[in-house]
Amino acid sequence: MFNKLFIVSVWMLITQCYGQGPVTIVPYNGIELKFYAIRKTYEQAKTACESDNAQLVVVKSQAMQDIITPHLDSTISYIAWGQYDYGVGYWMGLRKLAGANIHDYKALDGTNYVNKPAYTNWNNVEPNALKSQLACAYMCPYNNVYGINGAYNWFTDSAFPNVSKGGWWTFHCTQKNYYICQRAFCATNPCRYGSCVALATSYKCNCDPGYSGSLCGDDLCSPQPCQNGGSCNRVPGNYTCSCLNGFVGR
Repeated sequence: MFNKLFIVSVWMLITQCYGQGPVTIVPYNGIELKFYAIRKTYEQAKTACESDNAQLVVVKSQAMQDIITPHLDSTISYIAWGQYDYGVGYWMGLRKLAGANIHDYKALDGTNYVNKPAYTNWNNVEPNALKSQLACAYMCPYNNVYGINGAYNWFTDSAFPNVSKGGWWTFHCTQKNYYICQRAFCATNPCRYGSCVALATSYKCNCDPGYSGSLCGDDLCSPQPCQNGGSCNRVPGNYTCSCLNGFVGR
């Protein structure tokens, strides 16, 4: 027995305006990547993602990094790192707790990066937070990062080698950065009367018996299609009528 199936398409790139600020949405491997162009602290960004049934992005492959990097806004206005309130990067779901060793970063999904997972993208001087510090990771939107007098600046002095757009950096979690959320296509249960199945760049709805439509919201027994007192029965992709004595039909 097969339920009726509908496939819902997701645009390859969508730019919208939400209450949290402008957001660019990019589908990847069963999830939506949401790039928010508004600055928040790490905890504020984490909470904002969670309120949308999402989490701060956890990058686990070069393929995923390659999808993300082109959408990092390299025109974010310059603010020196010495000014801790604001930053020029995108928070991701990776941090080190105070007291943990400098390489002991854990992702919000529980992945422990001290065990050297398949993929990391630290720039050449990271991670370098002190053991006593709580430190949070973000992605740099620039190809060049410069150093002067022991401080980091964006457009002056000599460039650090081997630094590229999308590289991972760490800083104070109270700094305000842009951020990226990831959310499974089916996280919001979009199929009203059916089950959701995530695909690579879209999702499909398997409708319950008697329901139809792209989101399984059409009840085939409403309004009542069976005449003369007959009762409507939901069956996969359709309906049947149980007729009273003396009547026949569907």
